[in-house]
Amino acid sequence: MGKIDILDPLTANQIAAGEVVERPVSVVKELVENSIDSGSTRIKITLRDGGKERIQVSDNGSGMSKEDLAVAVLRHATSKIKSIYDLNNLATLGFRGEALASIGAVSKMTIASRTENSTVGYALQVIGGVRSDPEEIGCPAGTEITVDDLFFNTPARKKFLRSASTELSSISDLIGRIAMSRPDIAFELLHENRTLIKTPGNNNLDQVVFNIYGSEVLKNMKRISHKHFPYITGLISLPQLTRASRHYYSFFLNGRLIRSQELAEAVEEAYHTRIPQKRYPIVIIYLELSPELFDVNVHPAKLEVKFRDIGTIKDALIKSINSVLNNPLVSIPEIRVRSRKKSIESLQQEIFKEKDKDIFFEMPNVYYINNTNVKGQLKEEKAHDGGEAFQEINVQNMSQENSGDSSFISSLKVLGQIEGTYIIASGPQGLYIIDQHAAHERIRYEKIRKSFQKQPSASSLLAVPITIELTPEQSIWLVDNIIYFADIGFVLEHFGQNTFLLRGVPRWNLEGNSQELLLDLLEKLGSGSGNSVMEIISEEKLFSLACKSAVKGNSFLTEADINFLLEQLKLVKNPYTCPHGRPIFIILTPEEIKRRFLRS
Repeated sequence: MGKIDILDPLTANQIAAGEVVERPVSVVKELVENSIDSGSTRIKITLRDGGKERIQVSDNGSGMSKEDLAVAVLRHATSKIKSIYDLNNLATLGFRGEALASIGAVSKMTIASRTENSTVGYALQVIGGVRSDPEEIGCPAGTEITVDDLFFNTPARKKFLRSASTELSSISDLIGRIAMSRPDIAFELLHENRTLIKTPGNNNLDQVVFNIYGSEVLKNMKRISHKHFPYITGLISLPQLTRASRHYYSFFLNGRLIRSQELAEAVEEAYHTRIPQKRYPIVIIYLELSPELFDVNVHPAKLEVKFRDIGTIKDALIKSINSVLNNPLVSIPEIRVRSRKKSIESLQQEIFKEKDKDIFFEMPNVYYINNTNVKGQLKEEKAHDGGEAFQEINVQNMSQENSGDSSFISSLKVLGQIEGTYIIASGPQGLYIIDQHAAHERIRYEKIRKSFQKQPSASSLLAVPITIELTPEQSIWLVDNIIYFADIGFVLEHFGQNTFLLRGVPRWNLEGNSQELLLDLLEKLGSGSGNSVMEIISEEKLFSLACKSAVKGNSFLTEADINFLLEQLKLVKNPYTCPHGRPIFIILTPEEIKRRFLRS
């Protein structure tokens, strides 16, 4: 006998199901897309145990007759296309005819459906690929599909499912995006009788974005539009609203949620130099193209798309984004300037608190420094006519010579600033040029690191709690890890659905933006890295916190500010480089200056 056999249909179906059904979120995606294609205006998704125990999707769509129901669960059965040529005019989300057969092959699935013109409905079961005959039942118009015990007959697949909260976060993220793709449909997502997402279905995109992302995000979003080919509309975030990953890119093609590296590149090119490195905007982009200009039949998941003319689409998207961001009223962030009586307050605010008290009155994370010219405030330096040697000394030489000794800083005499970025001072070895951002970054880093290592869980309570609105996905991540956030100093209180109160912030990050830190940590938790909250707070994260809270370049400091900065720099262990290794000081010796003036 030969060695090669034809697999029986049951085994073949279970293997093929792996291409369509990978996780509970795959099941939800296929069922919800079927509901949309059926003309539904209300879709309800109910879950148990993150979808591992039960997934139920009910809608008010067109429903199925007894005959259609019996055929719908067979492989390659579809009402969307008749031949390969119909793909050129595809107007539906589904078309492959694989979803129900694949889901039924690896679960216990029940389908109940009734058409609007029928007085009775019909139901059937598919258990591990074996289907029953349709039976007459009473049910509302539309379709309800219940999927129980996913992968019950494929234990190897079931073993690799993630935790209920991880699976649930993926589903809530998917439903949030699908709801934005169709604001004219009312979506409701429930888990263990708790509502996670609920949209009105009134075709108001702003209301859907409010329900998914919250009011803070919505008020920092602007509409874009490209009214010629290719037709593009959407919402983009202002430069001051960013996230730590590309997770908040949502692209829709003719109402279909897609992934596109090319479109992501276009977004980042448009935002280039407008936002900090390794920060990403929130974008919701809608494209309308004729079906013959793209191919969605790339993968069974139908997320990948090939475009016929991606260059034109990218150019149009960049142009649309730039037309909004180039508006000065959009590009300049609105801030409330608080009154200040002492110019030195900007740099001294990091010690402006009583050490023994737990109440911290939060300040805006913006430095307000008087644009004061130091010229005239300092006495003119007497000309140096000595004959010492002049040469440029790099930071490595300087570090070796002083070897941790920062006493030379006390002898520096401040002369002024260059472009609000570099401090100029005279000292024992000549002319000192000091990078004010690098100096303050080193001060902030050593202070943050010392405080974090000593008491990572110490908190300072806020006089007025901050309300934080999260996405349903972020809310799940936070609820699962709220104890671990307490371990690093966050005091949080659940305030209903996806809203939390930030009542206390980590003492080691008092001068930083703790709300932004919280969101960044949540994104890292949701990235699937498997790291704990404490593991995410690595040296690199501390570097980043120090950098963000340090005084920036092009900030004009008063003489008192500069002297205070140098006094703080004297106290650090390494006053020669910032945490990233860049030099803080550069020295021009008298000999080098003399040589530049061609004097022997």
